[in-house]
Amino acid sequence: MRMDVLVALSADDGDGGREVGALVARSTPTGGVALEVGPADGPPLVRFAFTVAEATRLQFAVEAIINGRDEEILMADD
Repeated sequence: MRMDVLVALSADDGDGGREVGALVARSTPTGGVALEVGPADGPPLVRFAFTVAEATRLQFAVEAIINGRDEEILMADD
């Protein structure tokens, strides 16, 4: 799993953060999954790159939270 910060993010934007208007999931040329986070009307602020195995584990972690678990931890592949 990799995270690329695509813009300079200052700590004092808004109330300590930025509004997220869109999450875009797309396939990558290497067969993985990229998840881009940012405004709905502009370029992404952050991109997460997952292998298929990591994306599958993320899916199960989110489903567990939806189904009532309090917390799930996703460890990155080595």
